[in-house]
Amino acid sequence: MVSNSSSGAAKSLFASLAVLGSSSLVTILAGLFSAKIAALLLGVEGVGTLGVALTIVSGTAALVMQGGDQAVVRLCGMLDQKGGKSSSGAVVSAARKNLFFATLLALATAWLFTGSISRWLFGGSSPGWWLPMVVLSGCLYGFYLLQVSTLVANFEVNAIASLAVKISFISPIVSFILFYWLGAKGVIPSVLISNMGIVAVSLFVVDKRVALLKESSVTKKYRRKLLVIGLPLVPANIMSSVTTLVVIMGINRYMSLIEVGYYRSSKIISVGYLVIINSVIYKDFFPKISNLSKNQNEFQKLCETQIRFILYFLTPVLVAVVASMPISVRLLLSEDFLPAVELIQWQVVGDLFMVIGAVLSTILFVRSGSVVKLFLEVGSSFALVFFSLIGIKSFGMTGLGAGYFLSSCFFVLLSLLLLHLDGFVLPRKILNHLLFSTVAILSIPFLISITKIDSLRLIGIPIIAVTIYPIAKSEFRDEILRLIIMAKKKLSLHKY
Repeated sequence: MVSNSSSGAAKSLFASLAVLGSSSLVTILAGLFSAKIAALLLGVEGVGTLGVALTIVSGTAALVMQGGDQAVVRLCGMLDQKGGKSSSGAVVSAARKNLFFATLLALATAWLFTGSISRWLFGGSSPGWWLPMVVLSGCLYGFYLLQVSTLVANFEVNAIASLAVKISFISPIVSFILFYWLGAKGVIPSVLISNMGIVAVSLFVVDKRVALLKESSVTKKYRRKLLVIGLPLVPANIMSSVTTLVVIMGINRYMSLIEVGYYRSSKIISVGYLVIINSVIYKDFFPKISNLSKNQNEFQKLCETQIRFILYFLTPVLVAVVASMPISVRLLLSEDFLPAVELIQWQVVGDLFMVIGAVLSTILFVRSGSVVKLFLEVGSSFALVFFSLIGIKSFGMTGLGAGYFLSSCFFVLLSLLLLHLDGFVLPRKILNHLLFSTVAILSIPFLISITKIDSLRLIGIPIIAVTIYPIAKSEFRDEILRLIIMAKKKLSLHKY
């Protein structure tokens, strides 16, 4: 028997998924189009160069935001719990001012030390203008992420979805023109121009919904509070980009830039499902638990519902991804990227643990604060570098994928340990389901590696059926049936 609160949480999840998922599908299609353009016009090495640039962009964005994207949501949640509606306009104005000063510092640093930084990253092979342009792109992207967090803090789910759709095709169009015209030389200009367009559209959407306040004693107070919450998150946020750069440098050192292209392509394959799940986690789950942190009963139920939702619905998707692997690589990229299949098969099951870890990390941040989350992120980043480099040296691309999987397991285990110390414990049933999902996803590549029979991927069909069956007994059943009945009614109306 499903409780009313669990049923309500499930219904809320499906409502958010319907809005965010539909917009994410558009984003996914645009991203896959961009990936196809890059694969055809740039080749494997060009995709590797693009991957390095985007990694620096995301790292710069994390640095200049100073944790502001998460701090805005958390501060608004804390102010709401104290009574009354938070002055989100003042909070956003304060966050923008912090971002402006950080951007000036980042650009000055990039301009002054471009030679030494370029030599450290690329052996001095990149032009002098390369790094400042990438850093500027990162600052612009950071401003866009701050805009999104403004909508998240105000529970503007429809506006978030609308913004995602509006900006989704900016990058593919710009990339196609510049890659076709300039080839690999168009990588950096395309990234910069795309981010300029994204910021312009996001400003138009956000400023219509949130009234910003001029500099005052209130905004100055919020600037300090945002820094207190956000600054401990800066190392945690940039660790992801720094870790990716270290892994890329390791691949380039022990193999070549071609393998860097395979590594980048593996991330392109996973974007389809990660975009939707991460949107729900950050744009729906995070603001909700931020406002429920003092209501422990509801807080626990919402967290458990979120994790069950991911396990029920992501597992069959991941099994399908592994089962269709060679075909999907040919379709989404090209024949040249088939050597990445071994890496992707391990990465897929690692993605399951990474998504669960993202939920647990969000819970830990709300319950224990920025410093504990910093410890978690730093520990898991070191684990990723360690396992990845050991895997690369020992088994090449397959070892890189296995290293990602092992580091993802470490991420989840460390999260569970830290939450247990804080008094938050997941039911054994959820942990058993995670084990079941892991075995289901890994069974296909494991059997193929033993038998060397690639046609065994067909067993993915019954495995998908087995992973779907538990949904019929879950709290999501009634909501699925309601959506099916609604869809049937709409179809019957169209007939007449």
